[in-house]
Amino acid sequence: MTILQTYRYPTDVRGVLCLAAAMAVALCTMATGCGRSDRSPTAPATGKVLFNGKPLQSGSVMFVPDAGRPAEGEIQSDGTFQLTTYQKHDGAVVGHHRVAITCNEPPKTGVIDAGPGPSLIPLKYNEHKTSGLEATVKDKNEPFVFELTGKAP
Repeated sequence: MTILQTYRYPTDVRGVLCLAAAMAVALCTMATGCGRSDRSPTAPATGKVLFNGKPLQSGSVMFVPDAGRPAEGEIQSDGTFQLTTYQKHDGAVVGHHRVAITCNEPPKTGVIDAGPGPSLIPLKYNEHKTSGLEATVKDKNEPFVFELTGKAP
C-alpha cells in the first residue's frame, strides 16, 4: 500500500498535511544542519594584535584548524578580537591552528565597489600558510597575542 492509497483525498486532508509538514521539517533540518552533532567542540578565544609594538586598529583575524571549521574575529580599535566559529563569540575549534591576519586601508568614500584599500601590514600575514603564526586552542585560554613586524607594502 502506498502513501497515496493510505491517505484518501479529500476525506483525509489532515493526514496529508501532517505528512507534508513532517517532510518539510526534515528537509529544513537536513539543509540547515539544525540538530547536527558533528560540530567540532569550540572554546572561547580572544586576543590582541600588535604591529611594530602598537595595537592594530582594524582588520580581521582567522584561525584555521588542522581539521574543522575556521574561526574569525574583527579587530577592534584597541587591537583586541573575539573569535566566532558557529555562533557569535563562541570561540575556535579546540586544537592546533594556523593564523591569518588582514588589515587594509578603508575604501575611498564615494567610490562604488572600490574594494579594500592597500594592506597596512606585510602581505605574508594575510595567508595562514605564509604568516608563520600559530595558536593552540584549549578548553580554557589566556588571550592570544600576535606581534607583527615589518613594513607595509
